[in-house]
Amino acid sequence: MSATTQTIPDPVQSALADRLQRNDETVLRDILQAFGPATEARLRKHYPFFQHHDFEDILAEALYQLWKDRHKFDAGRGSLSNWFLVLAKSKAEDIRKSKRFKARDLECSADVAGFAVSVDDGEEEPATPLSAEQQDLLGILRELPDEERRIIGAYANADGTEAWAANLAIELGMSSGLIRVKRLRIEKKIRREMQKRGHILTGSSR
Repeated sequence: MSATTQTIPDPVQSALADRLQRNDETVLRDILQAFGPATEARLRKHYPFFQHHDFEDILAEALYQLWKDRHKFDAGRGSLSNWFLVLAKSKAEDIRKSKRFKARDLECSADVAGFAVSVDDGEEEPATPLSAEQQDLLGILRELPDEERRIIGAYANADGTEAWAANLAIELGMSSGLIRVKRLRIEKKIRREMQKRGHILTGSSR
């Protein structure tokens, strides 16, 4: 049976759901491996105009939503794989309606992208004086763990190049889908920290 048609046994799904609700973050990798191929295959039938990297983004965002709402999962209302599919369909519709696949952006402010590159390159101080908002942002970026700085820095450096996650996946030894999930979480983390300091970043945020 192929990976795209394989049915995940109920005991396996139950084990994954249990880990998810016990806040085991390592389960994200296993959920993506277990449900990702079949979910992408089903979505391709409805969104043939999407490319592979679009589906990678959709699965990453669905996985992030699954993690954020993990305590809402109710096995009595359906399987974990079906819930993941529902979330992925919702994300695919968001992309279709907004036509992001035709006009991509970095999904974060120019300042986040620019400073992430600076921090990732080891630049000590920007050439021009910084505003209070920029100083706070730079401080937050510098306080990120090394892996998170590498991910957000690689994303900013990519300048829209879709292979950024695949290239970084080889370096970090994890799937490109998981890296995309982590990138979403890092960006939201930066926004939260900036809001605590009284700043609202520009750019899209989901």
